[in-house]
Amino acid sequence: KQVYTNISPLLIGDSVMVDIGEEFKSQVPKATIDGKVGRHLQEALSIAGNYSNYNKPSDKVVLELGTNGDFTKEQLDNLIDKFGKAQVYLVNTRVPRSYESHVNELMAKAAKNKKNVTLIDWYSRSKGHTEYFAPDGIHLENDGVEALTDEILKSIKKK
Repeated sequence: KQVYTNISPLLIGDSVMVDIGEEFKSQVPKATIDGKVGRHLQEALSIAGNYSNYNKPSDKVVLELGTNGDFTKEQLDNLIDKFGKAQVYLVNTRVPRSYESHVNELMAKAAKNKKNVTLIDWYSRSKGHTEYFAPDGIHLENDGVEALTDEILKSIKKK
């Protein structure tokens, strides 16, 4: 596996981020990972201020926050705006819940409408891969950890 020492992204997420944290850090040693079980996008709004130094076009911020509940376009825009001109990557979600499609739709629209936002399409990447997920259909098994880490890296190492 390749190790990327030239990028130092910030990753904020929920339990899925906790799942991939160790693997991601082994490939991107300078990454800052802030994952917390049960975290909602609304909660990320309040911690975003701790990372206000991630605001330049050369900065990369990965947000993985669709697992635990729905949010509004305003909340998502507000969170993205907290990172100024940074490159923001939104990891969409695969979760057996009613809000899955709404969350993913909001992320896709944000990526389309904002120059500094890129969608990381975990929903498509994980399609048909039941082996990626624990029996709850949400948390990741080792294969899923590797796949999601790879999917994020594919996006963030490009720019």
